[in-house]
Order: sequence, then C-alpha cells, then structure tokens
Amino acid sequence: VVGYSDATVPVPLHRLMFFEYEIVGSLGCRPVDYPRVIEMVRQGRVSLDAVVTATRPLDQIEAAAEDLRNGRGLRTLLVP
Repeated sequence: VVGYSDATVPVPLHRLMFFEYEIVGSLGCRPVDYPRVIEMVRQGRVSLDAVVTATRPLDQIEAAAEDLRNGRGLRTLLVP
C-alpha cells in the first residue's frame, strides 16, 4: 500500500502476524530507486492512474504548483 494520511488507520494484527507482513514507512524513494520505478511504470507493472490527477505542459508549472497548494489535485504530471 502506498499513500499518506494523518488519520488513524486500523491494523488487523492477526493478519499482520499470520502472513508475516511488514509495515515500512518512507517519506519518498531514494534517487537510486528512480530508474527501477520508472521502468516498472514503463512496463505497466505499476499504474499511476490513481495518483496522477492532472497533466499539464511544463510551461504551466506555476499554475500546477498553485493548484496543489490550494488542494486541487493529488499529483500533476508535467510534460516537456
């Protein structure tokens, strides 16, 4: 599961223990991870549809940042 929330999240401990799941927190991925992540997206193994809420040309970067600051959208993809 990937995501962020300041809400309390119930965790089914019996499943955590039975299936030996691990919960790992991370603020972001390391620069060394980007090529692998990009390749996974390219291969269709990871979909960005759920997190990319808008696509804009790169010259609209200021408008995209303003939208995000004002809570409009989750992630904006900037295209050169």
